[in-house]
Amino acid sequence: MSVTLSGDWRRLRVAINPAAFNQRLKKEVGRATLLNVKIVQKHIRATLQGIGPANAPLTIEIKKSKKPLIDFGDLRKAIQGRRLKFNLGVAGVNVQSASYNIGLFLHDGGTITVTDRMRNMFKLLFYVSQGRLDPSMLTGRARELYDRNPGVSWRPINTGSIKIPGRPFVKQTLEDKSLLEKVRKNYLEAVKRAHRGY
Repeated sequence: MSVTLSGDWRRLRVAINPAAFNQRLKKEVGRATLLNVKIVQKHIRATLQGIGPANAPLTIEIKKSKKPLIDFGDLRKAIQGRRLKFNLGVAGVNVQSASYNIGLFLHDGGTITVTDRMRNMFKLLFYVSQGRLDPSMLTGRARELYDRNPGVSWRPINTGSIKIPGRPFVKQTLEDKSLLEKVRKNYLEAVKRAHRGY
């Protein structure tokens, strides 16, 4: 009795070879990780567009906008994603200043201490609003704020601190069940491709 093998036995040998399967799995999961990182990055950016509540009155005067977190687009651009390992990626924001992480501060909220310099700046802006100081006398940040929104009736700051509410744009994104399902599906498809051997 003899057996003749026909068909694509090479594919079967590749499919049942553990080393070859592990290599394919690593490659396919790596591709899925990169895809998922970009998807999460895109979703975080989209969440920024619709996050609430509206800005506080002082912020509206400074930004000339009720829309939170969106100003010049710096935060949106700072949201990045990258693959760290074949099965590990990260997406989020990491905009650093000397004393704190701005992205984390905007996400979780916090308190800004009002300094004498800030207090004096808003006092000058108030004087301009009252017609007691010519706008051409303003310099630095005061001039920048005035030029950006010259019609504002500025007021002095009479508080020791300003509370910034948290806008949990990353947390909100990661609680989106449809996003999590999309990520899970991409990984499942990667494992299927590895099993198929192509």
